[in-house]
Amino acid sequence: MMTNDKSKLSKISNLTLVSILAFGVITSASGCGRKTPPTVSSASASPDAGTPVPTEVPGSSDGVTSDLPQAPTDVPEPLPAPTQPVSAGQVMAIRAIGKTTAYILPVGGVKGTYVNIEVTWQPVTGAKEYWLYRDNLPPKEQAAKTTAYKVVAAEGLISTLFYDGIQPPTFSGGNIWEKIKKGFNAVTIKPGVEYKYKVFAADANGNVIGESDSAATVPLPPIAAPTNIKVSESESLKPLFQWEATPGLPPDGYYVSVHPPVNFGKDAIPQGTNYGLAYWSTFRTEQTKVARYGSQSDNVAAYPGTLPFDVNFPLKTGNRYSVSVTSVKTDSNDMRTARAISKGWSVSNIFITGVQQPTSPIASSTPAASSTTPKESVFSKVKRWLGF
Repeated sequence: MMTNDKSKLSKISNLTLVSILAFGVITSASGCGRKTPPTVSSASASPDAGTPVPTEVPGSSDGVTSDLPQAPTDVPEPLPAPTQPVSAGQVMAIRAIGKTTAYILPVGGVKGTYVNIEVTWQPVTGAKEYWLYRDNLPPKEQAAKTTAYKVVAAEGLISTLFYDGIQPPTFSGGNIWEKIKKGFNAVTIKPGVEYKYKVFAADANGNVIGESDSAATVPLPPIAAPTNIKVSESESLKPLFQWEATPGLPPDGYYVSVHPPVNFGKDAIPQGTNYGLAYWSTFRTEQTKVARYGSQSDNVAAYPGTLPFDVNFPLKTGNRYSVSVTSVKTDSNDMRTARAISKGWSVSNIFITGVQQPTSPIASSTPAASSTTPKESVFSKVKRWLGF
């Protein structure tokens, strides 16, 4: 039963993302005890050079790192609320994280932006459901299911999570105009505007048995996605990646990620080329726009408040891989204390190890389509890209 629920949730998530991307197509026609990550020059990006390995692990100055992610991720995000339950009557922790994402669609190069807010809270033992309020935050005595912005069942895969701006609010209670206003506010989350949240836990009889403090976030403006990603020296199995920034709000830095080949419906796999397995990422500050694949010391840099990425698959000759660069910015320049994050997703470029790459940005290797071939719509390509 749990597998079916996860499958359904995954399908819903994919459908939601398709809708967001399609909407974008239409509408777009330093931390405590943490040193600043070193700036790496092109010369120090070589396999045998680089800055010394930092001796200090990101975290608090007393060496306690329990507040950090226990495993590195390719592009970290601010931490959600704790997941351990609290007893009835205890104050629940709540976190509201504004998330702004700018992207370039892999088909057509269409640019877009979407904004949502991830709200998480601690579960309460004995709770039947949670009543989430936005902006107008009542005291415990005035909380009621009919006036809540969103009612979430206390059982299920997403019982302590709500994505405002993606998931619909609850439309029970109020007249038709109040429901229209609630629906409009749910899909018009804007950067630079403060949003406040509070959650109450209710038992099976509708009695409030727990409440949280308030949490607030101000979503950040979009930051531009990196462009003109270039791959060179791939014959050495430690290719060099370079990219360019675009005008606009500068990011705090960039995450360079190498992963298995992602076709995005536009690249044909050449004959005799193998599927390359890779899971690697490194962070660079905003001033540095170059990185080399591998586990050398200059790749130990990490965004403040996060662990360095330490997973490294050796690349193999003749295999096909993808590289992407994600610009990132938070409101506090520390992932532990951030309440808003902005990302810019680049397109993924394909490269093949063991051969010299073109000097210009990687282009599609698919021959031009025949003039007699019906043209596929952008929406269809996005659906195919997501696996529908």
